Amino acid sequence: MKKLTYGILSTASIVARFVQGVRDSRYGEVVAICSRDLNKAQDKANELKIEKAYGDYTDFRIPGMVATSKGTLLRYCECRKASSDWADIDIKISRSEDRGASWETVLLINSDGNTLNNPVMFVDGDRLVFLYCKNYKEIWKRVSTDDGKSFSAAERIDFESSVDFVYSVAAIGPGHGILHNDTLVVPIWFAHNQ
Repeated sequence: MKKLTYGILSTASIVARFVQGVRDSRYGEVVAICSRDLNKAQDKANELKIEKAYGDYTDFRIPGMVATSKGTLLRYCECRKASSDWADIDIKISRSEDRGASWETVLLINSDGNTLNNPVMFVDGDRLVFLYCKNYKEIWKRVSTDDGKSFSAAERIDFESSVDFVYSVAAIGPGHGILHNDTLVVPIWFAHNQ
């Protein structure tokens, strides 16, 4: 059986116990660690004998992963530049054709000072549908028809016309949606702050 590979998004004290648990299982291997501070990530990687260390975003939040009909894995998450739900947040999608042994970034959606949040991905036959929010107000969609190698330009989804109440914040997901009777279904929540 091929080992599962792990990347850790923290240098907290619990990490050492997690790494030891993965190693004790004989079914996994920790290959990378990330922190908001590259020096902390490198120190923890050296201490725990982890091959790679990264440190460019403050937080990685709202992760998700799907497998296509061809077995390709796509993972995605928020890449926060500060520890806040309203921070400058990018979204990243990576792709693996070898069951997670190696990854390639296929899309990094630069926030340009906005909050991009709550990514959701669906597998719809040979099509991937990727949704995310902008500034907790707008919902955007991108589609891949080539097994996640590339994604279409962003298209804004008009949902406001179907909402008959006052809200100041709207967000989908996070995580995953489902395909039901040829309809993509995703949770959405609303809040009204006065």
